[in-house]
Amino acid sequence: NFSEMWCGIEAAPGYLKPVVKVATGGTTGSSLAICGYHNVASGIYNKILIVGWEKLQEGGATTGIITAFDPVWERPSLAGALGPLALMASMYQHKYGITPEQAAGVTVKNRRNAANNPFAHLKMPDLTVEDVMKSQTISYPLRLHDCCPQSEGACAVIYANEEETKNITDNPAWIQAVETAHNLDCRL
Repeated sequence: NFSEMWCGIEAAPGYLKPVVKVATGGTTGSSLAICGYHNVASGIYNKILIVGWEKLQEGGATTGIITAFDPVWERPSLAGALGPLALMASMYQHKYGITPEQAAGVTVKNRRNAANNPFAHLKMPDLTVEDVMKSQTISYPLRLHDCCPQSEGACAVIYANEEETKNITDNPAWIQAVETAHNLDCRL
């Protein structure tokens, strides 16, 4: 399985080392981070290297992702990952009385914050609520400016226990908490 992971592995330092592939669509980055944390925090490993990458331009990501959803409740939306997210957004807006303009305000705030990040994929510091409201609806109530773009990139992070960090750096970043959720409760 995952033969692409073994190309040239004999020449790499990872030869005969455990390899785990994590693929959770748009949440792969955070799932990978949590997986790395649990592998070290549990004591299974003292030190590990987590490597993540995404290359979307050469495949049909949405076509593949749609098959991962519940065939009765989620697949008919035909919107890849956005269909179920749109259902949750709609439910949230209804439950808490959030107007479309208030939701657009969150998008504006997020895009302005991203403009301060030199590595941000999109920099839209001048985006307005009106701009968001006029953008194309992708999957109601989500509009184009609400959605993240498809991005390509890579990242490598070393996770280590307290003892191992002494051999790596004088200034480690410590993980204080992790959380993940895996259930779509819109169908209740």
